[in-house]
Amino acid sequence: FVVFNYRIGHRLRRADADALAGAFDGLRATRVAVRSSGHGEDGVNAAYAGVFDTKLHVGPDNLVAAVQGVLESATGPRVDEYEASLSVHVAPEEMSVIVQRMVHSRVSGVCVTHIEPNGGITVVEACLGLGEALVTGLVDPDRYLIVGDRLEEVSVGYQARRLIGDEDSAETRWEPVPFHQRSAQKLTSKEVLEVAAGALEAQEI
Repeated sequence: FVVFNYRIGHRLRRADADALAGAFDGLRATRVAVRSSGHGEDGVNAAYAGVFDTKLHVGPDNLVAAVQGVLESATGPRVDEYEASLSVHVAPEEMSVIVQRMVHSRVSGVCVTHIEPNGGITVVEACLGLGEALVTGLVDPDRYLIVGDRLEEVSVGYQARRLIGDEDSAETRWEPVPFHQRSAQKLTSKEVLEVAAGALEAQEI
Protein backbone atom coordinates (compact mmCIF):
# COMPACT_ATOMS: atom_id res chain seq x y z
CA PHE A 1 0.00 0.00 0.00
CA VAL A 2 0.98 3.66 -0.40
CA VAL A 3 0.14 6.53 1.98
CA PHE A 4 -0.38 10.14 0.89
CA ASN A 5 -0.64 13.05 3.34
CA TYR A 6 -2.76 16.08 2.52
CA ARG A 7 -3.95 19.19 4.30
CA ILE A 8 -7.70 19.30 4.86
CA GLY A 9 -9.30 21.30 2.06
CA HIS A 10 -6.52 20.53 -0.41
CA ARG A 11 -7.59 20.24 -4.04
CA LEU A 12 -5.59 17.68 -5.96
CA ARG A 13 -3.44 19.10 -8.74
CA ARG A 14 -1.49 17.71 -11.68
CA ALA A 15 1.53 16.83 -9.50
CA ASP A 16 -0.76 14.94 -7.10
CA ALA A 17 -2.37 13.08 -9.99
CA ASP A 18 1.03 12.09 -11.35
CA ALA A 19 2.12 10.79 -7.92
CA LEU A 20 -1.09 8.79 -7.56
CA ALA A 21 -0.71 7.31 -11.04
CA GLY A 22 2.82 6.21 -10.18
CA ALA A 23 1.63 4.62 -6.95
CA PHE A 24 -1.13 2.76 -8.77
CA ASP A 25 1.33 1.36 -11.30
CA GLY A 26 3.70 0.36 -8.49
CA LEU A 27 1.00 -1.69 -6.79
CA ARG A 28 0.56 -3.76 -9.96
CA ALA A 29 -3.17 -3.97 -9.29
CA THR A 30 -6.21 -3.89 -11.55
CA ARG A 31 -8.27 -2.23 -8.82
CA VAL A 32 -7.40 -0.55 -5.53
CA ALA A 33 -9.14 0.51 -2.34
CA VAL A 34 -8.79 4.10 -1.14
CA ARG A 35 -9.13 4.57 2.61
CA SER A 36 -8.66 7.24 5.24
CA SER A 37 -6.23 7.46 8.11
CA GLY A 38 -7.25 10.72 9.72
CA HIS A 39 -6.14 12.53 12.86
CA GLY A 40 -7.95 11.02 15.84
CA GLU A 41 -9.12 7.99 13.87
CA ASP A 42 -9.08 4.74 15.87
CA GLY A 43 -8.34 6.64 19.08
CA VAL A 44 -9.24 5.84 22.67
CA ASN A 45 -12.41 7.92 22.71
CA ALA A 46 -13.61 7.56 19.12
CA ALA A 47 -13.07 5.08 16.30
CA TYR A 48 -14.48 6.87 13.23
CA ALA A 49 -14.83 3.51 11.45
CA GLY A 50 -17.28 4.04 8.61
CA VAL A 51 -17.42 7.82 9.17
CA PHE A 52 -14.77 8.82 6.65
CA ASP A 53 -15.35 7.64 3.09
CA THR A 54 -13.86 4.45 1.65
CA LYS A 55 -13.75 3.88 -2.09
CA LEU A 56 -13.59 0.28 -3.35
CA HIS A 57 -12.71 -1.18 -6.76
CA VAL A 58 -11.06 2.04 -7.89
CA GLY A 59 -9.40 1.97 -11.29
CA PRO A 60 -6.69 4.29 -12.65
CA ASP A 61 -9.20 6.54 -14.40
CA ASN A 62 -11.12 7.44 -11.24
CA LEU A 63 -8.29 7.30 -8.69
CA VAL A 64 -7.93 11.08 -8.34
CA ALA A 65 -11.68 11.53 -7.79
CA ALA A 66 -11.68 8.73 -5.21
CA VAL A 67 -8.80 10.23 -3.24
CA GLN A 68 -10.41 13.68 -3.38
CA GLY A 69 -13.68 12.20 -2.10
CA VAL A 70 -11.99 10.51 0.85
CA LEU A 71 -10.14 13.71 1.69
CA GLU A 72 -13.31 15.79 1.57
CA SER A 73 -15.14 13.34 3.83
CA ALA A 74 -12.99 14.63 6.73
CA THR A 75 -15.31 17.64 6.89
CA GLY A 76 -18.49 15.88 5.78
CA PRO A 77 -21.84 15.66 7.60
CA ARG A 78 -21.19 12.13 8.92
CA VAL A 79 -18.23 13.49 10.89
CA ASP A 80 -20.38 16.23 12.46
CA GLU A 81 -23.11 13.75 13.40
CA TYR A 82 -20.66 11.23 14.85
CA GLU A 83 -18.78 13.81 16.92
CA ALA A 84 -22.03 15.30 18.19
CA SER A 85 -23.22 11.85 19.31
CA LEU A 86 -20.04 11.36 21.38
CA SER A 87 -19.58 14.98 22.47
CA VAL A 88 -16.10 15.02 20.97
CA HIS A 89 -14.57 17.32 18.40
CA VAL A 90 -11.51 16.67 16.29
CA ALA A 91 -10.34 19.48 14.04
CA PRO A 92 -7.67 17.83 11.90
CA GLU A 93 -5.32 19.89 9.79
CA GLU A 94 -4.20 16.90 7.75
CA MET A 95 -5.46 13.52 6.63
CA SER A 96 -3.55 10.53 5.33
CA VAL A 97 -5.14 8.68 2.42
CA ILE A 98 -4.14 5.05 1.87
CA VAL A 99 -4.14 3.48 -1.59
CA GLN A 100 -3.90 -0.30 -1.42
CA ARG A 101 -4.42 -3.32 -3.63
CA MET A 102 -8.06 -4.37 -3.60
CA VAL A 103 -8.42 -7.56 -1.55
CA HIS A 104 -11.44 -9.80 -2.04
CA SER A 105 -11.51 -11.23 1.43
CA ARG A 106 -13.33 -14.27 2.73
CA VAL A 107 -13.65 -12.54 6.11
CA SER A 108 -13.06 -8.89 7.00
CA GLY A 109 -13.11 -7.05 10.28
CA VAL A 110 -11.91 -4.51 12.78
CA CYS A 111 -9.55 -5.06 15.70
CA VAL A 112 -9.31 -2.62 18.60
CA THR A 113 -6.64 -3.07 21.26
CA HIS A 114 -6.70 -2.03 24.93
CA ILE A 115 -10.30 -0.95 25.29
CA GLU A 116 -10.65 1.65 28.05
CA PRO A 117 -11.17 1.57 30.98
CA ASN A 118 -10.26 -2.14 30.98
CA GLY A 119 -6.71 -1.99 29.64
CA GLY A 120 -5.35 -5.22 28.18
CA ILE A 121 -8.55 -6.19 26.39
CA THR A 122 -8.62 -6.67 22.62
CA VAL A 123 -11.87 -6.77 20.63
CA VAL A 124 -12.17 -8.25 17.15
CA GLU A 125 -15.30 -7.87 15.04
CA ALA A 126 -15.61 -9.86 11.82
CA CYS A 127 -18.03 -10.44 8.96
CA LEU A 128 -18.10 -12.51 5.79
CA GLY A 129 -17.08 -10.63 2.64
CA LEU A 130 -15.86 -7.05 2.40
CA GLY A 131 -15.43 -5.05 5.58
CA GLU A 132 -17.32 -2.02 4.29
CA ALA A 133 -20.52 -3.84 5.24
CA LEU A 134 -19.33 -4.06 8.84
CA VAL A 135 -18.05 -0.52 9.39
CA THR A 136 -21.18 1.01 7.87
CA GLY A 137 -23.41 -1.11 10.12
CA LEU A 138 -25.10 -3.08 7.35
CA VAL A 139 -24.40 -6.52 8.83
CA ASP A 140 -24.33 -7.97 12.33
CA PRO A 141 -20.71 -9.09 12.92
CA ASP A 142 -19.15 -11.66 15.21
CA ARG A 143 -17.54 -10.12 18.29
CA TYR A 144 -14.54 -11.73 19.97
CA LEU A 145 -13.16 -10.59 23.31
CA ILE A 146 -9.51 -11.43 24.02
CA VAL A 147 -7.84 -10.86 27.40
CA GLY A 148 -4.08 -11.21 27.23
CA ASP A 149 -3.55 -14.22 24.98
CA ARG A 150 -6.87 -15.93 25.84
CA LEU A 151 -10.12 -15.83 23.91
CA GLU A 152 -12.62 -15.12 26.69
CA GLU A 153 -15.89 -14.44 24.90
CA VAL A 154 -17.44 -15.14 21.48
CA SER A 155 -20.67 -13.55 20.24
CA VAL A 156 -21.67 -14.84 16.80
CA GLY A 157 -23.70 -12.51 14.61
CA TYR A 158 -26.32 -13.84 12.19
CA GLN A 159 -25.31 -12.84 8.65
CA ALA A 160 -27.73 -13.52 5.79
CA ARG A 161 -25.83 -11.61 3.07
CA ARG A 162 -22.29 -10.51 2.30
CA LEU A 163 -20.75 -7.75 0.20
CA ILE A 164 -18.45 -9.01 -2.55
CA GLY A 165 -16.70 -7.87 -5.71
CA ASP A 166 -14.36 -9.21 -8.35
CA GLU A 167 -11.06 -8.10 -9.82
CA ASP A 168 -12.48 -7.00 -13.17
CA SER A 169 -15.54 -5.12 -11.92
CA ALA A 170 -15.80 -1.59 -10.56
CA GLU A 171 -18.89 -2.56 -8.58
CA THR A 172 -19.57 -4.39 -5.37
CA ARG A 173 -22.70 -6.47 -4.92
CA TRP A 174 -24.60 -8.34 -2.27
CA GLU A 175 -24.99 -12.10 -2.38
CA PRO A 176 -26.81 -14.41 0.04
CA VAL A 177 -24.75 -16.36 2.56
CA PRO A 178 -25.40 -20.13 2.46
CA PHE A 179 -27.76 -21.14 5.26
CA HIS A 180 -25.21 -23.35 7.02
CA GLN A 181 -22.79 -20.38 7.33
CA ARG A 182 -25.21 -17.70 8.53
CA SER A 183 -24.98 -18.59 12.22
CA ALA A 184 -21.47 -20.04 12.10
CA GLN A 185 -18.40 -18.43 13.67
CA LYS A 186 -16.69 -16.30 11.01
CA LEU A 187 -13.15 -16.87 12.32
CA THR A 188 -11.71 -19.88 14.07
CA SER A 189 -10.40 -19.34 17.59
CA LYS A 190 -6.86 -19.75 16.24
CA GLU A 191 -7.46 -17.05 13.60
CA VAL A 192 -8.89 -14.66 16.19
CA LEU A 193 -5.84 -15.01 18.41
CA GLU A 194 -3.54 -14.52 15.40
CA VAL A 195 -5.36 -11.28 14.51
CA ALA A 196 -5.13 -10.03 18.09
CA ALA A 197 -1.42 -10.90 18.33
CA GLY A 198 -0.72 -9.09 15.06
CA ALA A 199 -2.60 -5.99 16.23
CA LEU A 200 -0.68 -5.89 19.50
CA GLU A 201 2.58 -6.27 17.61
CA ALA A 202 1.64 -3.40 15.29
CA GLN A 203 0.71 -1.27 18.29
CA GLU A 204 4.28 -1.49 19.57
CA ILE A 205 5.81 -0.31 16.28
